[in-house]
Amino acid sequence: MARIVQTPDAGNYNRPAQIQIPAPRVDDGQGGNSAAGDWNTVRSPMVHVFNGKFGRGLSRAYQYGQLYPTASDWAEMRYANDVEIDGTMTLLVDGDRFQILGAIDQDRMHVITVLALVLYQAKGSK
Repeated sequence: MARIVQTPDAGNYNRPAQIQIPAPRVDDGQGGNSAAGDWNTVRSPMVHVFNGKFGRGLSRAYQYGQLYPTASDWAEMRYANDVEIDGTMTLLVDGDRFQILGAIDQDRMHVITVLALVLYQAKGSK
């Protein structure tokens, strides 16, 4: 019996994004970090971003095993094992930076990865 793989619809992944990590610390000679606020891109996937709020008391966060109750947004992308995604990374989409809370291999089929996100906003911006 042949293995059946469901490939995701390419039409859903309509936004270019960047998965980024903080730049390595560079000492500025006065005990500070001259690379603070800089980010390095480790992967550039196409994603589908959607909001997690779906009515009164209902959230997409609880659909995924109640792992990320603080997630306000979600991103879906094709599965890839070239980069291990963790909580130190951010997702940059259309100029908005999201903190990645975790990556979920949906149904453990290695086809779709769902990212739990929180909008990252520095103090004094927007």
